[in-house]
Amino acid sequence: MIDPALLAKDPVYEVIEGAVNLLPIVVPLAVIGVLALDGGGVVDGEWDGTAVRAKGSPREGYGGSNIQEWLDSNKGGTGNTDFTYTRAELGQSKKLLAVPELDFDELTGNPVILVAAAFFIIEVVLAKLAGVNSLPGLLGFGAGQVAKGTFDAWNAVAPAIGLGGAILKY
Repeated sequence: MIDPALLAKDPVYEVIEGAVNLLPIVVPLAVIGVLALDGGGVVDGEWDGTAVRAKGSPREGYGGSNIQEWLDSNKGGTGNTDFTYTRAELGQSKKLLAVPELDFDELTGNPVILVAAAFFIIEVVLAKLAGVNSLPGLLGFGAGQVAKGTFDAWNAVAPAIGLGGAILKY
């Protein structure tokens, strides 16, 4: 018989192990959060469909009909175009890892964020009712819910599009 004292882990080791186990979750979420809140590295930047520009600044483009006039409008001339990044000189460039500024009115007015928050709260409540009591357990519970939901959706769609033999079983 094995002595139970030999099987017990050191409490300090347990804390360190828990922290290290959370790193693959926390680091990517932090990186995604910084990227999402950065504004493209432009002070007060926003996505306009083609690029990140300072809010309210117009898209630079050519609206004329004469293509030769547009080609000749290059101020640098052939071979003399200056491609220097000028946002830093204009004071519009952010420092690397600058703390993002959040506009909470914009966040709370966005229905996508409100719906995502509601789904997250519902998921946490369902996980708690199922006996989940840790962050990795919550992520596993959520992944299982997504997997089951996608399987059920496919099982409902497959027969309707003529793929009756493509039923997924779990």
